[in-house]
Amino acid sequence: MLHTVVYGVLVVGGVCLLSLIGFELVHRLVPAVSRQRHNDVAGFIYAALGVIYAVLLALVVITVWEEYQPASETVEQEANSVAEIFYLGYELPEPEGTHLQELARSYAEGGGPEGVAPDGAR
Repeated sequence: MLHTVVYGVLVVGGVCLLSLIGFELVHRLVPAVSRQRHNDVAGFIYAALGVIYAVLLALVVITVWEEYQPASETVEQEANSVAEIFYLGYELPEPEGTHLQELARSYAEGGGPEGVAPDGAR
């Protein structure tokens, strides 16, 4: 997890640094009169890019939201299944029932059976 955050900060910071360097180079090397002639065209281009960005952002949000609903249903089904297994422990004879309930409790708390997390990580 930490590596992802570090790489994300490095990528975003690197892109920002490159854009600032490019801005400074254009500002120093291209005369202001030449840049001023292109302001109207640049405004329309930036407006189009803003619309494209907004549409792409909306599509990403919709995709993430669509993935969230099935994940939420899966978690609910898994929780119900673990609860059923726990309550089935009451029906079994004493040593097996208690052991089954301990395993179900361990799984629900994230330890999984014998110390294994539900996703397979240790």
